Amino acid sequence: MRKWHRWLSAIFGVFLLWIAVTGVASHITALWPDTAPRAEAPAGFVCPETMMCRPKPAPDSMRAWVGFFHHLHSGEEFGPIGTAIAVLSGFAM
Repeated sequence: MRKWHRWLSAIFGVFLLWIAVTGVASHITALWPDTAPRAEAPAGFVCPETMMCRPKPAPDSMRAWVGFFHHLHSGEEFGPIGTAIAVLSGFAM
């Protein structure tokens, strides 16, 4: 059993490192000061009272990368296999 434990910890350690790095990168890009101009809402658009509407970040700003890093962090970028590996890595911890 000890041999299996060592092999599994080495394998899942790589994935846990990936999850840690992409999680930190996601937070860094979310906290990065946004100096790029934001896109304006289309003419005639009215935000519903029950929602909080925010303009999308400009494509060249750091905040545009938050979603990408989140998808890498959760494994969604790699499909169902990536999500399963992310869940198994959490269980391995």
